[in-house]
Amino acid sequence: MSAALENSPALWREMFPFPDADSHKYSRGTALIRGGAVMTGASRLAARAAQRVGTGLVTLAAPTVALPIYAEALESVIVRPCDSVKDWQTLVDDARRPALLIGPGLGLGDAQADEVLAALQAKRPIVIDADALTNFVDKSDILFAQLHADCVLTPHEGEFSRLFGEIEGDKAARAIAAAKRAGCTVLLKGAETVIASEDGDLVINRNAPPWLATGGAGDVLAGMILGLVTQKMPIFWAAAAAAWLHGRIAEYHGVGLIAEDIVDGIAEVLREIPSATLTTSRPQVGVGVAVRLRGKILLGKRKGEHGGGTWSYPGGHLEFGETWEDCARREVREETGLEISTPRFLAATNDVYPSGKHYVTLFMVCDCLSGEPVVMEPEKCLGWEWFETNQLPEPLFLSTQNFVNLGIDLFSV
Repeated sequence: MSAALENSPALWREMFPFPDADSHKYSRGTALIRGGAVMTGASRLAARAAQRVGTGLVTLAAPTVALPIYAEALESVIVRPCDSVKDWQTLVDDARRPALLIGPGLGLGDAQADEVLAALQAKRPIVIDADALTNFVDKSDILFAQLHADCVLTPHEGEFSRLFGEIEGDKAARAIAAAKRAGCTVLLKGAETVIASEDGDLVINRNAPPWLATGGAGDVLAGMILGLVTQKMPIFWAAAAAAWLHGRIAEYHGVGLIAEDIVDGIAEVLREIPSATLTTSRPQVGVGVAVRLRGKILLGKRKGEHGGGTWSYPGGHLEFGETWEDCARREVREETGLEISTPRFLAATNDVYPSGKHYVTLFMVCDCLSGEPVVMEPEKCLGWEWFETNQLPEPLFLSTQNFVNLGIDLFSV
């Protein structure tokens, strides 16, 4: 099992699907949602959430008897009549709707279970939630036989135990075991939401306040995951990003939250996530951390488009409402697993990258208190090493090089 990662935008920011100047509704992805005949609010919430996170076009398949309810409430969603497994299969087979959501308000019965299986047989990215899971309580092996790596299951604890039975261990261990058994991503909801992949990847989301315990909140989350998947975000990271956004919105709103408030709050929280493709007239703020130990400084070799192959201190984006010191502690822990002393501010650099990104980087210094540096984010770092300050590796990341050029003696401050 991989080391558990604390969920934050630092994990998936570079994968987040912000549109660019050439984007249009089809390039931003299309989605298909199955709506039910009675609990119509569930899939309506999901459809709105998918739209809010960026899906270009959403189609909702609904029983004819409920069609007017859906059509009147969802002005910008395409509503299609769907009264049988055959009708659903026809819609699923349409290649213009490559990502699917089934479960919210679906209802229970053999026909509904058959619709879940029909969706899975299309081998497209699919979010399976709520009733779509409950329909397989006594026949989970049938469901598991059809699941594939582009699926995500989103159970709460009750649905999880009914579907997977008793699994020993803490929540993280149970989610990992379930993901391996299902062969896909499992997002186990709760005050602490755990996202586990079939390969053993693990992200823990801890920003959910108690106000999220409200009807429809899970339907919104399912729609948000769908919306990100339609835009080609990998399904595991789409689940992690949606969970963080979901909690962040609830944090902002606070007491009195209802599911509709989560949908309405998506746009505001999306503004917190910088994107290389999102033009901005203002620099972003980064924090770099010089971690000292026995006369040496910790640097990591970067991986990815932003500075790949260069060496830098631990660090990352300053999140909304975060202090410099808290950001430094969080980034060091998330990237290296180390515990550090209270960080102190040293200097700031003005960093304009060839890619067009512009950062003001705040450099902090601290001491390593315990632990050995571990690559906690292998998608961003190739390895950590300790260096004497007069024998730093080359090339250095731009902001790190700019700081080194200031000539500050890190062991006299």
